[in-house]
Amino acid sequence: MAGNPEGERSRYWYRKFVGTIDSDYTMSGLAQTQRPKIKSLISAIVSHTPNPGDVIKPIITNKKIFNTDGINLWPGLESLMHATEQLTGERHRYTPHEFVESLRDFSSACVAEYLEVDAKRKATQERSLELALSPDTKVRLKRSIDQAVEDPDLMERQTRKYGHPGSVYPSRYGNYFDGRHNWRIYHEMHISEQQVYLTDPSRTEEDWVRIHGIMRASQSCNLQTDYLLDRLPKIEPDMAFLSARGGITPYVYQADHEFVLAVPDIEAKAVLLSTKKGESLLTAGEDLVPGIPSVSSLTVIDPTILQLFDYTLLNNLPAEERIPFAHTIAPGSFSDNGVFVDTYLNYVTFLGLMGAFGPDAYVDEESYFKKYSVPTSL
Repeated sequence: MAGNPEGERSRYWYRKFVGTIDSDYTMSGLAQTQRPKIKSLISAIVSHTPNPGDVIKPIITNKKIFNTDGINLWPGLESLMHATEQLTGERHRYTPHEFVESLRDFSSACVAEYLEVDAKRKATQERSLELALSPDTKVRLKRSIDQAVEDPDLMERQTRKYGHPGSVYPSRYGNYFDGRHNWRIYHEMHISEQQVYLTDPSRTEEDWVRIHGIMRASQSCNLQTDYLLDRLPKIEPDMAFLSARGGITPYVYQADHEFVLAVPDIEAKAVLLSTKKGESLLTAGEDLVPGIPSVSSLTVIDPTILQLFDYTLLNNLPAEERIPFAHTIAPGSFSDNGVFVDTYLNYVTFLGLMGAFGPDAYVDEESYFKKYSVPTSL
């Protein structure tokens, strides 16, 4: 290949790289959205070295980013960007907004697929059931949610359950789960300092943006949704709330992501809970649940949706920039404290912009912690 023109070598290595991507990304359309970027990176590598295989081969054979059927798209692309920058001395990685824009078509395709299914559902439904919240109610609900999630009690529970990685500010004690015999002492010292920190009246607005940026990106969806399910009915007694679970992450097969659904009244909640066990209530698939109306206007409350930053090329976005960034790419969909509060249709849109799939989600009568008997000390 060394004697071929540069363009031919670029095409060869481009096909080689794309051909090693896990087929699931190709079937979903995610790989298609990244092909222009891959092509430009390969071209830059080829133009800067006579031996591009020395740069590309270690990536496509890296067992750390290999799935069963090929390389994981996002770590593979990150590695390719890094290698290109090392070779060329120039910036080649996405900015956050460039990454989102690269997925605009993917998001639109997810929405179009869902709307097609939803149209069939509307055509077959026997009666109309109002699932949407009024604009004024949604505004009030966002304020109620922010009131709940800014409670230091939630943050203490999160620290007790998830330890240092889920803490709301850096611990002086480092990782107290490092095998030290007295880690519980350090754990409690951290929590005591954290309580002082969180209740200090000198905490600035910037401090709280950073704190909630960490909380909303934490992989503690079950704890935070359970907390909302316990408190929101007390703050908003005229509404009804349901526990929901589904897989949302960018094709890493993470099961049982937890979030909340909000409906106007008990009647609507009863209808949604009438689904049989194992049936997806929220789905972009073809399997329609008999008797369930269109759910495109159903309100999704997801307090940890920003954990998607940890699975994509946005994982270097500082905590204090996460919520402002979410507001810019999904105006009106987030509360001030960074909780997603909007329709299922807009949820699918946002997931697509983050490189994730619309969830096949199920509803439960009880929350996660009530079902699995988490100790009361948490």
